[in-house]
Amino acid sequence: MDLGDHVVKRLTRHDVETADLVLTATREHRAEVVRMLPQAASRVFTLKEFARVGVELDADDVAANAEDDPLRSLVGSASLLRGSASRPATPDRDDVPDPFGRHRSVHRRAAAEIDAATRSIEAIFSGAVSAACHRPGPGRPPDALSSSPLRS
Repeated sequence: MDLGDHVVKRLTRHDVETADLVLTATREHRAEVVRMLPQAASRVFTLKEFARVGVELDADDVAANAEDDPLRSLVGSASLLRGSASRPATPDRDDVPDPFGRHRSVHRRAAAEIDAATRSIEAIFSGAVSAACHRPGPGRPPDALSSSPLRS
């Protein structure tokens, strides 16, 4: 991956207002975003928190509430489940370690955690779209959700 043209951009209130989902590296970052726009709290998660909560979502519930936007439904369902989903052993397990200025091993660990969380989230999003596309309805079989990676 070539990051030669990458430019850091500060997150703005407008960015948060227009986002369907905001993923942060740490709980501290999440709190900063929520302080910026409190009404966005239901759409702001740490990366690892969203992955953790997302695997507990029920495919039938997400599909039933999806209407025309399964990804927005997924985020709403994850927000509702956030309080009752299984919790990590310690809250900091929802954070990606900050590798800035630290040993190479911390960089590797952060990269591995980001990779695992994003792969999980990709599977969750794919499952939500698949479940919504195959949910029972006129001309669609009722057992089409069984292949979804979301819990059913």
